[in-house]
Amino acid sequence: MELKPHEKTLELLQLQVLDSRISSNHTMKEGVQTDLKVKLAEVKGEEALKYPLGFLEEGKYFILHNLRIPDNNGYFQIDTLVLSERYLLILEAKNWYGTLLFNRNGQVTRIDDDAKEEGFQNPIVQAKMQRYRLQRWLNNKGLAIYRLNILLSLVSPLQ
Repeated sequence: MELKPHEKTLELLQLQVLDSRISSNHTMKEGVQTDLKVKLAEVKGEEALKYPLGFLEEGKYFILHNLRIPDNNGYFQIDTLVLSERYLLILEAKNWYGTLLFNRNGQVTRIDDDAKEEGFQNPIVQAKMQRYRLQRWLNNKGLAIYRLNILLSLVSPLQ
C-alpha cells in the first residue's frame, strides 16, 4: 500500500517552468535542459519500481516515496522506503544506461554509446549513508529498528 505516492518534486517543476520560459538563445538554456533531463531520468527510474512493488501483499507492506528527512546535518533524501513488520527497506533507483564501471574509490563511471565518460558517486555508498542517517534519525525518535536493509535498482531507460 502506497502511503506516500510519487509526486513531482519542486525542483522538477521549477526546471520545467524555467525551460519553457527561457529563450532558446539564452546562455543558460543548455544547462537548464541538462538539469531537466537528469531530473526526468531520476523520476523515470523511481517510477520503474512501481510495477514490481505492486506485487507486495496489500496491508503487509507500506511504501513511501521521495522522503526528505531533516537531521543534524541538514536533510537526507530517500527515493523509496518500504515498511514491514520485520524490516525497513531503502530502495535507491538509478536510471542509467551504457557501460557502468564501479571503481574501488567510490566512483562510478558510465560510458555511453558515443564512448563519452561521465562520473557519478557510487550509489551503494550513497545508500549506506542513507541507512546510517535513517537509523540515527529513528534512534533519536526512540524507535529501534533491528533490520534496515538497502537495495539498489539500476533501471535502463530502454526498458
